[in-house]
Amino acid sequence: MTSLGTGIINEFFYDSSHFQKGQASDFFVFYNASRLLLKQKSIYGSQDADTPHMYGRYSYIPTFVFLTAWIGFFKPYASYILWIVLIETSLIASIILSLKWKKKHGFQISDNFLVFLWLIPSPYYLELFMGQNTFLFAFLLFVFLLSQDLFRGRWIGFISFSLSIISKIASIIYIPLFFRKKQYAIILAPLVFTAVTSAFYFTVMDTARVTIQGSSSYVSENIKTGKSIYKMPMAAKADKTDETVHIKSPVNFSVRLPRGIYITLNHILKKPQSLYYPQVPGFSSLFYNITGSIDLFRLSAIIMWIAVYSLLMFRPGDYILDFSLLIMLFFITFTFIWEHHYTLLIPFMVLIIIREPSVRLPMVAAYLLVSAPTPFMLYNPALLGWISMEHNLIKGLFYYLPKSSAVIIGFSALLYLKFSKIRNLHEETA
Repeated sequence: MTSLGTGIINEFFYDSSHFQKGQASDFFVFYNASRLLLKQKSIYGSQDADTPHMYGRYSYIPTFVFLTAWIGFFKPYASYILWIVLIETSLIASIILSLKWKKKHGFQISDNFLVFLWLIPSPYYLELFMGQNTFLFAFLLFVFLLSQDLFRGRWIGFISFSLSIISKIASIIYIPLFFRKKQYAIILAPLVFTAVTSAFYFTVMDTARVTIQGSSSYVSENIKTGKSIYKMPMAAKADKTDETVHIKSPVNFSVRLPRGIYITLNHILKKPQSLYYPQVPGFSSLFYNITGSIDLFRLSAIIMWIAVYSLLMFRPGDYILDFSLLIMLFFITFTFIWEHHYTLLIPFMVLIIIREPSVRLPMVAAYLLVSAPTPFMLYNPALLGWISMEHNLIKGLFYYLPKSSAVIIGFSALLYLKFSKIRNLHEETA
């Protein structure tokens, strides 16, 4: 909290010293969209007069802005402080709920150690600095996982999971688990709500449209990231009321869409194309540094998702274990993992550490790697600056290995735990 005001530890992280436009820049994406919504303008439009300059354009579904419109009623930095209070309140609630859950089931783990686990992750600082919603998303999933144990009735879990889908689309990776248990309402309700509110916004409120035309030769942005140049469809320019965007397509076609739909789809679809960013400390960067192959990474990711989903169709169904396994797989196969994204792992790893003594040691080791800062200080000219991230395999490995090792260790431990539970069930049945 001191560093949020002084910046004393900002240089230890790429996200807070080089990448971002400034403190709270991610938060001001939501703030700007909320201000535009309150003024009945397109949330995908240009900068509102009250929004600080360090912001990016909103590129997600409109439903989330409907839920966060309240932040637009306040001055920008007052609103940012309220957002930090909300994140901090979620952290305190997480600590209280985990202690209550631990005591209810009599799990053998120290209360002090449990609190320690919640308070040490350095990516959480980046969450506060950038004003992100990743930890809030993780908290909603955390509440869902504990709802059946700690709360009477299913409505709290139902609401929390529904809000998680609205806050980040990553929740869709859990949909097959609900189909397995025939819990269709918890899937359909938030999806229908999102579809209805989005349809209302795009048909009634967002009048700015863009014409999409297919073409064998298409206009594109050249996005140079480290070793390779990637071609991505051009984003619509929000300053114009109408324009044509050409995208690569095997057949020619033309369709008019609200600009918000195009920007959102473009944002979602272009991310898988962005495999290698030297500053992204994810497994995809490690993989690409070693193999230099995008296609091999994508093929491996598809095979792993098919294999894990097939595994999870076995009994016993265990939401805490299965959710944790899928989120670890998400970190292994997703290509856009910045350091602040690791706050998403915090609740899942803490739950497994509390409940599963058989894998507690490797999970704690993985959690400590997640919690520690990357060795960015060695790459940062403002600190040591001894190493260049780009075009050097050995030096690059040193940067990517800590966080990559964490997800590999955690994923392996969870797989071992899942197979052990399946084996025990078979032995009991026999």
